[in-house]
Formats: sequence, C-alpha cells, structure tokens
Amino acid sequence: MNSVPVAFVDSLVAHLSKCALRDLFLTSGNFASRAAHHYRQRRYLDVYLKLEGSDVGVEVKYGHDEVPFQLDPLFDRIVRIESTDSRNVASKTVPMDRFENSVLPALRSVMDRCRLLLAYSALGLKHEPVTLIILVITGRHNHNPADGWNGVHKMMQKL
Repeated sequence: MNSVPVAFVDSLVAHLSKCALRDLFLTSGNFASRAAHHYRQRRYLDVYLKLEGSDVGVEVKYGHDEVPFQLDPLFDRIVRIESTDSRNVASKTVPMDRFENSVLPALRSVMDRCRLLLAYSALGLKHEPVTLIILVITGRHNHNPADGWNGVHKMMQKL
C-alpha cells in the first residue's frame, strides 16, 4: 500500500488536538498537508444557552465573535457550554423538542473536554440552567429541581 486515502487521513487528524496537528504539519510526510489544513480550519467554540419559556436560546461564539450555528465535526470543537439566566442570548431560539432532537446531538458530537458552567441567582442555583446542563450531559430532560445538588450528583453517577 503506497498511499493512504484522504478520507482516512481526514478522519484520523480530526481527532488530534491543535497542538498535535501543529507538530504533525511541521514534519514532512503524507499527513503534513492534511494536518496543516485541519490546523488552519480548527475552531474552538463557546456555546451559551438560555431557557426562554418553552424555547431555548442558543448562541455560538468563536473568540468574541458570534458565529452561525453551523457546526463542522471535522474542524469545530465546543470547549465551553454556559447555561445562563442573565446573558442576552437571542441569536437563535428553538423549541425545546427541536433542541433535544436536533441541536443537542449536534452539540454533543463536537464537545471536546468541554467545560459546563451553570448560572447562579441571588437565591442560589436556578432550576432552568441545571435542567439545560443535565440535558446536555445526559440527553434526558427529567431533573427534579427539588432534589437540588443531590439529584444532580446522583444523575452524574449514573453516567
């Protein structure tokens, strides 16, 4: 076998960190050009979620710039998801069922060592942000707010 198919190389280098991509494209060899391409195209994204009635507000940022919600699993990595109650997240609002069935699988497919942040209010942790984060982690929308952190901890242990 004298060559490796480009599709195989793409799928392989898509799983490498940006640091590893840089090291690979600095070498000479068959993978160097594909690694350089992936290095240039890689985006580390932040996602902000806000429960707005029966809808979910979704905002995606690359650095300080808002970007359209069009994720490319080859190049995009979500490194932060923040569930908020105070931030104005109005770029895209979707119904909860669409969030669960379409948006959430897209988010989960490109999460990479993702930090999950919950919003706090003056009275303590609010139910809505916890529900969104539980949904992101587990894919199940069944957290009981009366359980508080014990309920969150129990759900996390089941994962």
